[in-house]
Amino acid sequence: SSLSGGQLIKDLRGGGMQGAIHEQVFAVLHEEFGKLSSSGSEQNATANTPARPVELVEGFASPWNNACWNFASAFGDLEFHFGSLGSFWDLLRSGPATTTLSPPIFATHGTNTTTNEPRSHLVCEVNPPFSPALVDKMTHYIQQFLSSTDKAMSQEPATFVVVVPTATNDNGDPQPQEPLARKFASASFHNMTLSSSCTAHIVLSARHHGYVEGAQHLRPTRYKESQYDTSVILMQNKAARALLATEAKEHLETRLRAAFQSRHLNELSSRRRQQECEA
Repeated sequence: SSLSGGQLIKDLRGGGMQGAIHEQVFAVLHEEFGKLSSSGSEQNATANTPARPVELVEGFASPWNNACWNFASAFGDLEFHFGSLGSFWDLLRSGPATTTLSPPIFATHGTNTTTNEPRSHLVCEVNPPFSPALVDKMTHYIQQFLSSTDKAMSQEPATFVVVVPTATNDNGDPQPQEPLARKFASASFHNMTLSSSCTAHIVLSARHHGYVEGAQHLRPTRYKESQYDTSVILMQNKAARALLATEAKEHLETRLRAAFQSRHLNELSSRRRQQECEA
């Protein structure tokens, strides 16, 4: 019911480790994968074949803080009234080849045989709650989805951009004094980074990047600086991997690092200047 949903929202007010990525990150993903999809279409198709559009999806969001028009959320049975596609699990559970999956963006991922136009390049940003069990489930669902497209020999690119805490340092050893929950999460982390579908792993150093504050409605600031390393992991099917050349991957990493830079100090400086002017 709406009352029980309201209680759930009240219980999950945000804060702590909960945060969203900057809007600029979504802009970079849309622009860069749009360039890759267009160049790939030009190289592998005739002049009459249109460039493949990018369909950007936010995997873990809500009607309160979604940055994408297409988004999944925790309470899909309630939030579909406000634009949600359903839960992330619902989007991936049946796989791309079925016709029974209700959200159209995943169910129709494939060739449009009626118009002969290419389907979009699916780019799904996934920034889940940092619960080891949930991250493990997410990893399984993503790998199953990508595997099913490869087994079906799909020519439609699918990319998942996973944003999670880094479980290891550059040498692959456990970080000193890391919390117990992150140790349990390391298995899922390695399943992603060591998977054949992983095409890039970008580590953002602590205090050199940030997020949108999950509890911004309760705090005076909107942005926060990350106190831990963050990993941005690209997981792709074969069709998407064919588009991501080394040069394009390096350019994407450069732009993502810039988009992830913390805006917290600039926000504080702006607030101080405003207070000084009002004094």
